Amino acid sequence: MLSLILFDTLLGVMGIISSPFGIKRVILPQKSKKEVLHQVKDHYNLVKESDSSALSDLSLRLGLYFAGEVVNFPDKLDLRGKTSFQQRVWKQTQTIPYGKTNSYAQIANQMGYCQAARAVGQALNKNPLPIIIPCHRVIRSDGGLGGFSTGLDMKKCLLRLESRE
Repeated sequence: MLSLILFDTLLGVMGIISSPFGIKRVILPQKSKKEVLHQVKDHYNLVKESDSSALSDLSLRLGLYFAGEVVNFPDKLDLRGKTSFQQRVWKQTQTIPYGKTNSYAQIANQMGYCQAARAVGQALNKNPLPIIIPCHRVIRSDGGLGGFSTGLDMKKCLLRLESRE
């Protein structure tokens, strides 16, 4: 059974989905609870709204993050069903410090795959745990933003938020 909590941040309503194995998905701020639930409905049929204390702690930390605080995310993640390459990319991405960026090519090189910048981008596009796995901190080698699964406006917002340290 999957659990869901919804909570407010300064940027809107967020959602966290977890399984007994860990955090499964983070839904970035939306304008309404209805929009979050729509995203959940599209991806998961077995989600039950919960008031889990473990998820409440994560929601508190995400709220602090959106208020501009540096927050750690040591949470257990449920990445079952994801490829080993995706998991390696996401683990490498988690090493990027708050307020810093790396390029897709840098991530590929750090993993030992010199020509895999595009594959890194594809893995980051599938990241189910934005913020916890800070894919917004990965940009193009020329300094351009590259892509972001929820749109470049959100990526810009997150990078701006972190640059105010």
